[in-house]
Amino acid sequence: MKKIIFLFLIILSSCVEPRHITVSYIKNNIVKNSAGEESSVSIYPLYGYKYVGSDKYVNFLEMCAVKYNGEKILVIGSDRYELNKNQDTQLLNRHFKKLSEDECLSIIDKSEELWINVKRAKFNEQIHYNYTVQEGFVISVKQRGLLLRPEYHVWIDRRDHLVDKREFLNSIKKFIRY
Repeated sequence: MKKIIFLFLIILSSCVEPRHITVSYIKNNIVKNSAGEESSVSIYPLYGYKYVGSDKYVNFLEMCAVKYNGEKILVIGSDRYELNKNQDTQLLNRHFKKLSEDECLSIIDKSEELWINVKRAKFNEQIHYNYTVQEGFVISVKQRGLLLRPEYHVWIDRRDHLVDKREFLNSIKKFIRY
């Protein structure tokens, strides 16, 4: 029974599709299109996360591995939508970052280092341990209060995404193995 469930999960996880905004960014900013020429790009979705911050906005964070012209790139997309009273959505802004394999390796190394170095915060205190991967892309471990577990955050162009550390780093490791 466990084997059947495991096989089902593998099949189900292989059916994930990247969101249109990320594919659009890849096709218009990474792939070099010329009239009359053919091209091929491989896109492998690694991570997708939707965060409802309140009844007023929704944040999305997505990661896709891209292989194009012998190069491997990790594309991270971040966008925010505003919810109005009719539950319609309106795009507020969208940001993308391209990371190399070396930058991804540094994220894994520094994330563990930041997590290990976390010190307990005092009552009502927050301590942020940050690593800047590139301009506009920061990983941060935040410790709040005396007893709370540290939180793992990804900042993309001033937008904060609270993510599950294990899932995020596993996606980075999948990219490296890809």
